[in-house]
Amino acid sequence: MSGILCLSSLSQSNSDYCVPERFGNQYIFSENEIVVQSDIEYGLSQTYLGEWEPQLMDVYAAAPGLDSLANRPLLVILHGGGFKSGDKTDYLVTESVIAAARSGYTAVSFNYRLGYDEPSGPCSADVDDIHRAAYRALQDANAAMRFLFHNADQYGIDTSFVFVGGVSAGGTLSSLLHYTKADYFNEYYSFLPLELGPLNTSGNALDDEFSIDGLIMAWGSFPPYLDINSNNAIPVITFHGAEDSIVPIGDGTFNNCPNYPETVGPDVYIPMVETAEICYDYNRNPEGGHSVDIYGEYYIKNKTMCFIKSLMCDECTSSQQETATPLCPELGEVTDLDEILISNDPFSIAPNPTTSEMICITSEMDFPGPIDVRLVDVTGKFIASIQSAQFQNNRLYLEDLNLETGFYLVDIIASNRSIGQLRLVIE
Repeated sequence: MSGILCLSSLSQSNSDYCVPERFGNQYIFSENEIVVQSDIEYGLSQTYLGEWEPQLMDVYAAAPGLDSLANRPLLVILHGGGFKSGDKTDYLVTESVIAAARSGYTAVSFNYRLGYDEPSGPCSADVDDIHRAAYRALQDANAAMRFLFHNADQYGIDTSFVFVGGVSAGGTLSSLLHYTKADYFNEYYSFLPLELGPLNTSGNALDDEFSIDGLIMAWGSFPPYLDINSNNAIPVITFHGAEDSIVPIGDGTFNNCPNYPETVGPDVYIPMVETAEICYDYNRNPEGGHSVDIYGEYYIKNKTMCFIKSLMCDECTSSQQETATPLCPELGEVTDLDEILISNDPFSIAPNPTTSEMICITSEMDFPGPIDVRLVDVTGKFIASIQSAQFQNNRLYLEDLNLETGFYLVDIIASNRSIGQLRLVIE
């Protein structure tokens, strides 16, 4: 299940976005250059308690005048929480959308309705109440997407390139948003539209159609009973642990409760996507549970950005791995600076392996301005960051980091872009 060049499913030429630096795992804007339009009301809907509640979204993008693109590819990140809790401002969501906006996207997070009762604790909910909670969330997600497509020019969105994802319930909701339409619920869960109304008219009166070009699934599931084929499958990048007890990696039930809704994990849905000859990137940890920590934010962000960029450049290759170096070569034509960095390989660590008392980074190029240095471990977990460091005589010394024995990735950043990555071995 690796090394297969597959279809991306994107419907038009991607060459406009297959450019150096932008849309990959490098930042082209600083965090201070990102503007957040907060609490935009996209709909009004009734909660499971019968109360009417405005549904809100946040839109992140470069400040007006800084970006040469009026409209940009859209990346939507949905919060998790098992359809009971969570918010668009949760840490993982906020970090993800800021990173996407800094890489050149228009990025969005939005709230959706939550809630069902578990009167006696875990596994005590009425299974239909959980279905109702997921359906309400999906009604809101549909309303949010209609709103974004209707107001695409206002928020700087190119609707030809749309990617949606999230962690846990956010990932599950993303797959529901693409794969389930009104006829799915009419066939398998007919009580939901009868009780809660149609899927596509709740929340607002907009009738815009929308489409999604790729999914980001982190510890989420696909819905059951799907017929995934070449006509409906879209690219997906997946992160999951084989020991996940909340969203099983194969066929199972939510929270492993025998009476709870069925779930379809990546060990089942990835082969379906492969059979449809659509590109995927499956990161499968054989010992991991239901936790972002088994990969870390850095790994997930970089792998995701590289995957999306490969789709834009029509160079996506399906793969499955436990872990990988979370970096990607810059796709598209390179600039003069890129040529220098690639050909000269200007940075090195000497000696390497070394000890954590003092790490010396040497440069064959003169960088008069300050740089930032970021260290992560082999799983992508953030370890340390050094701000505004300065090379002296083409050498930069990092001291007193107290690193444990092991392998690390050192990212060297100047002017908000990565200018070099090094592997570090601590003895």
